[in-house]
Amino acid sequence: MDVKSYHSESWRSILKVRDELLERTGNAANARAFLQSCIKQGKLQLSKVYDQFRQKGVKVRWVNAVWNRAVLPKHSSIVNLAMQRKLATIDQLNSRGLYLVNRCILCKAAVETHQHFFFQCPYDAAAWQSILQ
Repeated sequence: MDVKSYHSESWRSILKVRDELLERTGNAANARAFLQSCIKQGKLQLSKVYDQFRQKGVKVRWVNAVWNRAVLPKHSSIVNLAMQRKLATIDQLNSRGLYLVNRCILCKAAVETHQHFFFQCPYDAAAWQSILQ
């Protein structure tokens, strides 16, 4: 079945996943075999299907320090974004088309970049110093 413009968003998404699965496995027989391998006790294990589709990256050294039970999920998410330099600093937002006055919200003296926000801003430096002590 081809994707049609009158199909619902949900149905178009299902067909998109089908097409991606066929592309990754090569043909319908391989796709069926893959899906059969993801069934355990009569139930489809979505985690195995998800692993087929997700982009696998290199495991970083800091992953266990950020993602563990002792750290609140909200804090883990923020640190994870910061470590990957994807935290929404003003320079990042500007590059995405959301134009803001690019001044550090804390010191108002410099452009807010990842480097400035975490390592050069005097206010953050004082906070890091307190944490380290």
